[in-house]
Amino acid sequence: SSSNSNSSSSGANGNLSSMDSWDSGNGSGGAGSAALSLSSVDGSSSLTATSASTTTSSAAATAAAVETVGKPAGVILPEQAGWAGVMQLVQNSAFMSVTMAAALNDVASYALVAWQSTFYERVYGLTTDQYAPVLATVLPVAGILGGVGGGILADKLSVVGKRGYVTVAASLFAAPFIWASVMADNSTESFAALGVGFALSESWRAPAAVMARSVAPPNMSSTASAIYLSVRNIIGGLGPLAVAQLATMKDLRAALELLPLMYIFSGTMFGVAENKLRKLKEQQAEVQQQLAQQASSDAAGGSSGNVQGSSEQGSAK
Repeated sequence: SSSNSNSSSSGANGNLSSMDSWDSGNGSGGAGSAALSLSSVDGSSSLTATSASTTTSSAAATAAAVETVGKPAGVILPEQAGWAGVMQLVQNSAFMSVTMAAALNDVASYALVAWQSTFYERVYGLTTDQYAPVLATVLPVAGILGGVGGGILADKLSVVGKRGYVTVAASLFAAPFIWASVMADNSTESFAALGVGFALSESWRAPAAVMARSVAPPNMSSTASAIYLSVRNIIGGLGPLAVAQLATMKDLRAALELLPLMYIFSGTMFGVAENKLRKLKEQQAEVQQQLAQQASSDAAGGSSGNVQGSSEQGSAK
Protein backbone atom coordinates (compact mmCIF):
# COMPACT_ATOMS: atom_id res chain seq x y z
CA SER A 1 0.00 0.00 0.00
CA SER A 2 1.01 3.63 -0.39
CA SER A 3 1.10 4.23 3.38
CA ASN A 4 3.34 1.20 3.93
CA SER A 5 5.66 2.39 1.18
CA ASN A 6 5.97 5.83 2.81
CA SER A 7 6.65 4.24 6.19
CA SER A 8 9.37 2.02 4.78
CA SER A 9 10.95 4.92 2.89
CA SER A 10 11.00 6.89 6.16
CA GLY A 11 12.91 4.07 7.84
CA ALA A 12 15.41 4.09 5.00
CA ASN A 13 15.80 7.81 5.44
CA GLY A 14 16.89 7.42 9.06
CA ASN A 15 19.40 4.68 8.30
CA LEU A 16 20.91 6.41 5.29
CA SER A 17 21.17 9.90 6.77
CA SER A 18 24.72 9.25 7.98
CA MET A 19 25.84 8.76 4.38
CA ASP A 20 24.31 11.98 3.09
CA SER A 21 20.69 11.95 1.95
CA TRP A 22 17.81 9.75 0.85
CA ASP A 23 15.15 11.48 -1.23
CA SER A 24 12.05 9.59 -2.27
CA GLY A 25 8.76 10.47 -3.90
CA ASN A 26 5.53 8.56 -4.40
CA GLY A 27 4.78 7.01 -7.78
CA SER A 28 1.95 4.99 -9.21
CA GLY A 29 1.01 1.73 -7.50
CA GLY A 30 2.81 2.72 -4.27
CA ALA A 31 6.25 2.51 -5.90
CA GLY A 32 8.83 5.16 -5.08
CA SER A 33 11.57 6.74 -7.16
CA ALA A 34 14.66 6.97 -4.98
CA ALA A 35 18.07 8.60 -5.33
CA LEU A 36 21.00 7.85 -3.10
CA SER A 37 23.84 10.37 -3.12
CA LEU A 38 27.06 10.92 -1.22
CA SER A 39 28.93 14.21 -1.58
CA SER A 40 32.67 14.05 -2.08
CA VAL A 41 34.94 15.39 0.67
CA ASP A 42 36.34 18.29 -1.36
CA GLY A 43 32.89 19.44 -2.40
CA SER A 44 33.74 19.14 -6.08
CA SER A 45 31.37 16.38 -7.12
CA SER A 46 28.86 13.80 -5.94
CA LEU A 47 28.31 10.22 -6.99
CA THR A 48 24.63 9.41 -7.45
CA ALA A 49 23.00 6.07 -8.02
CA THR A 50 19.31 6.20 -8.96
CA SER A 51 16.93 3.28 -8.98
CA ALA A 52 13.59 3.82 -10.66
CA SER A 53 10.35 2.30 -9.34
CA THR A 54 11.98 1.09 -6.11
CA THR A 55 9.56 -1.11 -4.15
CA THR A 56 9.08 -1.22 -0.41
CA SER A 57 11.22 -4.34 -0.04
CA SER A 58 13.97 -2.78 -2.19
CA ALA A 59 14.13 0.34 -0.01
CA ALA A 60 14.35 -1.78 3.14
CA ALA A 61 17.07 -3.98 1.65
CA THR A 62 19.10 -0.93 0.60
CA ALA A 63 18.82 0.54 4.08
CA ALA A 64 20.03 -2.75 5.53
CA ALA A 65 23.03 -2.60 3.19
CA VAL A 66 24.28 0.49 5.00
CA GLU A 67 24.59 -1.49 8.21
CA THR A 68 26.29 -4.34 6.33
CA VAL A 69 28.84 -2.09 4.60
CA GLY A 70 29.27 0.32 7.50
CA LYS A 71 30.08 4.02 7.44
CA PRO A 72 33.49 5.35 6.30
CA ALA A 73 36.01 5.89 9.09
CA GLY A 74 36.08 9.50 10.25
CA VAL A 75 32.47 10.25 9.30
CA ILE A 76 30.40 11.57 12.20
CA LEU A 77 26.84 10.35 12.39
CA PRO A 78 23.98 12.92 12.51
CA GLU A 79 22.64 11.45 15.75
CA GLN A 80 25.94 12.43 17.43
CA ALA A 81 24.99 16.10 17.49
CA GLY A 82 25.35 18.18 20.66
CA TRP A 83 28.22 17.69 23.10
CA ALA A 84 28.76 14.11 21.93
CA GLY A 85 29.26 15.46 18.42
CA VAL A 86 31.66 18.12 19.71
CA MET A 87 33.82 15.44 21.31
CA GLN A 88 33.70 13.38 18.11
CA LEU A 89 34.89 16.40 16.10
CA VAL A 90 37.72 17.17 18.51
CA GLN A 91 38.85 13.53 18.34
CA ASN A 92 38.58 13.40 14.53
CA SER A 93 42.11 13.50 13.10
CA ALA A 94 41.04 14.88 9.70
CA PHE A 95 39.09 17.76 11.25
CA MET A 96 41.82 18.63 13.74
CA SER A 97 44.55 18.47 11.07
CA VAL A 98 42.74 21.14 9.05
CA THR A 99 42.07 23.20 12.17
CA MET A 100 45.68 23.07 13.38
CA ALA A 101 47.00 23.95 9.92
CA ALA A 102 44.79 27.04 9.90
CA ALA A 103 45.72 27.92 13.49
CA LEU A 104 49.46 27.79 12.76
CA ASN A 105 48.92 30.10 9.80
CA ASP A 106 47.01 32.47 12.08
CA VAL A 107 49.92 32.54 14.54
CA ALA A 108 51.98 34.18 11.81
CA SER A 109 49.22 36.36 10.34
CA TYR A 110 48.06 37.74 13.71
CA ALA A 111 51.63 38.57 14.68
CA LEU A 112 52.29 40.11 11.28
CA VAL A 113 49.34 42.48 11.51
CA ALA A 114 49.95 43.32 15.18
CA TRP A 115 53.62 44.22 14.80
CA GLN A 116 53.87 45.71 11.31
CA SER A 117 53.57 49.34 12.41
CA THR A 118 56.19 49.00 15.13
CA PHE A 119 58.44 47.06 12.75
CA TYR A 120 58.55 49.83 10.13
CA GLU A 121 59.12 52.45 12.81
CA ARG A 122 61.98 50.64 14.55
CA VAL A 123 63.72 48.98 11.63
CA TYR A 124 63.30 51.50 8.79
CA GLY A 125 62.70 54.67 10.83
CA LEU A 126 59.43 55.49 9.05
CA THR A 127 56.85 57.80 10.57
CA THR A 128 53.16 57.03 10.82
CA ASP A 129 52.22 59.19 7.83
CA GLN A 130 54.79 57.26 5.74
CA TYR A 131 53.96 53.61 6.49
CA ALA A 132 50.26 53.83 7.47
CA PRO A 133 48.87 54.63 3.97
CA VAL A 134 51.00 51.87 2.43
CA LEU A 135 49.96 49.22 4.95
CA ALA A 136 46.33 50.34 4.68
CA THR A 137 46.54 49.61 0.96
CA VAL A 138 48.86 46.61 0.72
CA LEU A 139 47.31 44.39 3.39
CA PRO A 140 43.61 44.69 2.38
CA VAL A 141 44.31 44.44 -1.35
CA ALA A 142 46.65 41.49 -0.93
CA GLY A 143 44.20 39.84 1.46
CA ILE A 144 41.28 40.19 -0.98
CA LEU A 145 43.29 38.99 -3.96
CA GLY A 146 44.65 36.04 -2.02
CA GLY A 147 41.37 35.11 -0.32
CA VAL A 148 39.03 35.40 -3.30
CA GLY A 149 41.62 34.18 -5.78
CA GLY A 150 42.41 31.22 -3.57
CA GLY A 151 38.74 30.29 -3.36
CA ILE A 152 38.25 30.45 -7.13
CA LEU A 153 41.44 28.51 -7.80
CA ALA A 154 40.57 25.88 -5.18
CA ASP A 155 37.18 25.28 -6.81
CA LYS A 156 38.82 24.67 -10.17
CA LEU A 157 41.64 22.52 -8.83
CA SER A 158 39.31 20.44 -6.62
CA VAL A 159 37.76 19.01 -9.76
CA VAL A 160 41.06 17.37 -10.66
CA GLY A 161 42.13 16.62 -7.08
CA LYS A 162 44.78 19.37 -6.94
CA ARG A 163 43.40 21.59 -4.17
CA GLY A 164 46.70 21.16 -2.32
CA TYR A 165 48.26 23.73 -4.63
CA VAL A 166 46.21 26.33 -2.76
CA THR A 167 46.28 25.03 0.79
CA VAL A 168 49.76 23.48 0.91
CA ALA A 169 51.85 25.18 -1.76
CA ALA A 170 50.54 28.71 -1.19
CA SER A 171 51.31 28.52 2.54
CA LEU A 172 54.79 27.17 1.90
CA PHE A 173 55.57 29.80 -0.76
CA ALA A 174 54.36 32.56 1.58
CA ALA A 175 57.28 31.82 3.91
CA PRO A 176 60.18 33.10 1.72
CA PHE A 177 58.30 36.27 0.77
CA ILE A 178 57.47 37.11 4.38
CA TRP A 179 61.09 36.40 5.32
CA ALA A 180 62.23 38.72 2.50
CA SER A 181 59.87 41.41 3.79
CA VAL A 182 61.37 41.19 7.27
CA MET A 183 64.99 41.09 6.09
CA ALA A 184 64.76 43.59 3.18
CA ASP A 185 67.40 46.35 2.98
CA ASN A 186 64.82 49.10 2.50
CA SER A 187 61.13 49.69 3.13
CA THR A 188 60.17 49.68 -0.57
CA GLU A 189 61.43 46.13 -1.06
CA SER A 190 59.87 45.15 2.25
CA PHE A 191 56.42 46.42 1.21
CA ALA A 192 56.64 44.64 -2.15
CA ALA A 193 57.57 41.30 -0.61
CA LEU A 194 54.91 41.79 2.06
CA GLY A 195 52.17 42.19 -0.56
CA VAL A 196 53.06 38.96 -2.37
CA GLY A 197 53.63 37.00 0.82
CA PHE A 198 50.41 38.15 2.49
CA ALA A 199 48.34 37.31 -0.62
CA LEU A 200 49.76 33.79 -0.65
CA SER A 201 49.25 33.40 3.09
CA GLU A 202 45.53 34.23 2.74
CA SER A 203 44.79 31.82 -0.12
CA TRP A 204 44.00 28.86 2.12
CA ARG A 205 41.09 30.39 4.07
CA ALA A 206 38.13 29.51 1.83
CA PRO A 207 39.15 25.93 0.93
CA ALA A 208 40.18 25.18 4.52
CA ALA A 209 36.74 26.20 5.79
CA VAL A 210 35.16 23.79 3.29
CA MET A 211 37.56 21.04 4.37
CA ALA A 212 36.67 21.49 8.04
CA ARG A 213 32.90 21.40 7.42
CA SER A 214 33.12 18.42 5.06
CA VAL A 215 33.92 16.06 7.93
CA ALA A 216 30.81 16.96 9.93
CA PRO A 217 27.23 15.93 9.06
CA PRO A 218 24.89 18.69 7.77
CA ASN A 219 23.20 19.13 11.17
CA MET A 220 26.59 19.94 12.75
CA SER A 221 28.08 22.29 10.15
CA SER A 222 27.66 25.35 12.40
CA THR A 223 29.14 23.50 15.37
CA ALA A 224 32.11 22.42 13.27
CA SER A 225 32.66 26.00 12.10
CA ALA A 226 32.46 27.28 15.68
CA ILE A 227 35.07 24.81 16.93
CA TYR A 228 37.26 25.49 13.91
CA LEU A 229 37.21 29.25 14.48
CA SER A 230 37.58 29.02 18.27
CA VAL A 231 40.71 26.87 18.09
CA ARG A 232 42.16 29.15 15.44
CA ASN A 233 41.57 32.29 17.51
CA ILE A 234 42.97 30.78 20.71
CA ILE A 235 46.16 29.47 19.10
CA GLY A 236 46.52 32.35 16.64
CA GLY A 237 46.39 34.84 19.51
CA LEU A 238 49.64 33.39 20.82
CA GLY A 239 51.48 34.82 17.80
CA PRO A 240 51.67 38.47 18.89
CA LEU A 241 52.55 37.39 22.45
CA ALA A 242 55.36 35.14 21.23
CA VAL A 243 56.84 37.93 19.11
CA ALA A 244 56.67 40.32 22.06
CA GLN A 245 58.55 37.87 24.25
CA LEU A 246 61.17 37.14 21.60
CA ALA A 247 61.64 40.87 20.93
CA THR A 248 62.65 41.43 24.57
CA MET A 249 65.23 38.64 24.29
CA LYS A 250 66.70 39.74 20.94
CA ASP A 251 65.20 42.44 18.69
CA LEU A 252 61.98 42.85 16.72
CA ARG A 253 63.44 41.87 13.35
CA ALA A 254 64.85 38.64 14.78
CA ALA A 255 61.57 37.96 16.58
CA LEU A 256 59.59 38.29 13.35
CA GLU A 257 61.67 35.50 11.81
CA LEU A 258 59.22 33.26 13.66
CA LEU A 259 56.57 34.10 11.03
CA PRO A 260 58.05 32.26 8.00
CA LEU A 261 58.58 29.22 10.21
CA MET A 262 54.88 29.18 11.13
CA TYR A 263 53.89 29.33 7.46
CA ILE A 264 56.10 26.30 6.76
CA PHE A 265 54.54 24.38 9.65
CA SER A 266 51.08 25.39 8.42
CA GLY A 267 51.75 24.23 4.87
CA THR A 268 53.10 20.92 6.13
CA MET A 269 50.03 20.36 8.31
CA PHE A 270 47.75 21.20 5.37
CA GLY A 271 49.54 18.43 3.48
CA VAL A 272 48.68 16.00 6.29
CA ALA A 273 45.06 17.18 6.27
CA GLU A 274 44.71 16.86 2.49
CA ASN A 275 46.04 13.30 2.67
CA LYS A 276 43.60 12.32 5.43
CA LEU A 277 40.64 13.81 3.56
CA ARG A 278 41.70 12.10 0.33
CA LYS A 279 41.66 8.73 2.09
CA LEU A 280 38.28 9.53 3.64
CA LYS A 281 36.93 10.43 0.20
CA GLU A 282 38.15 7.10 -1.19
CA GLN A 283 36.42 5.25 1.65
CA GLN A 284 33.19 7.12 1.02
CA ALA A 285 33.36 6.38 -2.70
CA GLU A 286 33.88 2.67 -1.97
CA VAL A 287 30.87 2.57 0.34
CA GLN A 288 28.79 4.50 -2.20
CA GLN A 289 29.69 2.07 -4.96
CA GLN A 290 28.67 -0.92 -2.85
CA LEU A 291 25.40 0.75 -1.88
CA ALA A 292 24.68 1.60 -5.52
CA GLN A 293 25.30 -1.99 -6.56
CA GLN A 294 23.05 -3.22 -3.75
CA ALA A 295 20.27 -0.80 -4.76
CA SER A 296 20.54 -1.86 -8.41
CA SER A 297 20.41 -5.53 -7.48
CA ASP A 298 17.40 -4.99 -5.23
CA ALA A 299 15.59 -3.01 -7.92
CA ALA A 300 16.18 -5.77 -10.47
CA GLY A 301 14.96 -8.37 -8.01
CA GLY A 302 11.86 -6.34 -7.17
CA SER A 303 10.97 -5.88 -10.83
CA SER A 304 11.37 -9.61 -11.50
CA GLY A 305 9.12 -10.39 -8.55
CA ASN A 306 6.42 -8.01 -9.75
CA VAL A 307 6.45 -9.53 -13.26
CA GLN A 308 6.21 -13.06 -11.85
CA GLY A 309 3.37 -12.07 -9.53
CA SER A 310 1.44 -10.50 -12.42
CA SER A 311 1.90 -13.67 -14.51
CA GLU A 312 0.61 -15.85 -11.68
CA GLN A 313 -2.45 -13.64 -11.21
CA GLY A 314 -3.16 -13.81 -14.96
CA SER A 315 -2.93 -17.61 -14.97
CA ALA A 316 -5.27 -17.86 -11.98
CA LYS A 317 -7.85 -15.76 -13.76
